[in-house]
Amino acid sequence: MKGFDGACTDFEGWTDNWNSECAIYYTAGYCADGGIVSTTKTKADMATWGTPPPYDACCVCGGGNTPAEHVGFQEASWWNPELWRDLDASTPRVACNPAKCSNPAACNIPNCTLVDHDEFYFGSSNNRYADTTICTTSSKQTGTASDDCVPSSMRKPWPSTVSLSDNEGSACRAAFGKPDLPTGCGQGGSDNCQMWFPAVVMPATRMAFCDTSVYVTGYLFTTPGREAFPQSESWPASAREWLHGKQVFSNVLSAGWTTSTRVYYAWPFTTWALADGTSTKNVGLFVYKRSLCKMNSSTGAYDCYSTQSSHCFTTTEDFAVASYPSTVGSSQLTTFANDLSKERCTPELEAKISPYTTAFVAAQ
Repeated sequence: MKGFDGACTDFEGWTDNWNSECAIYYTAGYCADGGIVSTTKTKADMATWGTPPPYDACCVCGGGNTPAEHVGFQEASWWNPELWRDLDASTPRVACNPAKCSNPAACNIPNCTLVDHDEFYFGSSNNRYADTTICTTSSKQTGTASDDCVPSSMRKPWPSTVSLSDNEGSACRAAFGKPDLPTGCGQGGSDNCQMWFPAVVMPATRMAFCDTSVYVTGYLFTTPGREAFPQSESWPASAREWLHGKQVFSNVLSAGWTTSTRVYYAWPFTTWALADGTSTKNVGLFVYKRSLCKMNSSTGAYDCYSTQSSHCFTTTEDFAVASYPSTVGSSQLTTFANDLSKERCTPELEAKISPYTTAFVAAQ
């Protein structure tokens, strides 16, 4: 019944001219199931009963706030696991992975459109995330005007200069002209551009939000959002709730999409030195993993895909200074994460530690 199933909310604080709330219109027999059912009172009669009238303010009478669909969780014509399995078995093999932002053209998977997370989230007002007017209708979500959810000025196409073998962080930097340095990204330019990557990906629309991780020992971001900001499960939804794919939008569960991104810093070794004597005490990783699943409506089974990437850095001073390799933990990784003088590992060092990093990342 509309107004009693959570799909609609009455106008907050509304009462009629006699201080009656919306629930009275149901119990008194005026309205039911989103319409006027009274045999004695018409819509014209109710037009002067409140400001606005009950048929605009109350769900049970056909008004109230009805959540819109989230365009990022609608059905997508490009989703085609059968094609991808055929290409995977073809000669030559074509690997298709919708968890990645870029794929071979034969896969027919759109490249991600990139958005600077902090520009979307904070904006010029510093609290754009709280705006409940910019992302609440399909037209606002797909629109590109300055007062729409994601204006054209925020959207960047996937850079043609980035190859399929390049990490996705390089695409974020190329799209927004950011330096490959420990600063220059995020709000105020204080975030690490070397660890800037597509953290949030809208599955249906392939819109990806470039962000940096502030979590040292790991953070799992999932959509549809079930736990992030649970205190604000109400309509109209804010830009933050749209970004997190909150269930207040009417369709975030029905299409069967699920996505998750995990990011963390790591020390992947079990010894203080490699076999050739190279120290591991100043070598660390930044790792991110993404998964994307969609339920097959015919079978109820999920088609799932995942991708991962690790980035190796060295620090001038040793940060892994625990008593034993097995006790290197969050305090040492915090030192590693906050060291703005760290540099990317040389190709020679990357090759040396590859057996460690490959096994470590795969096991996480």
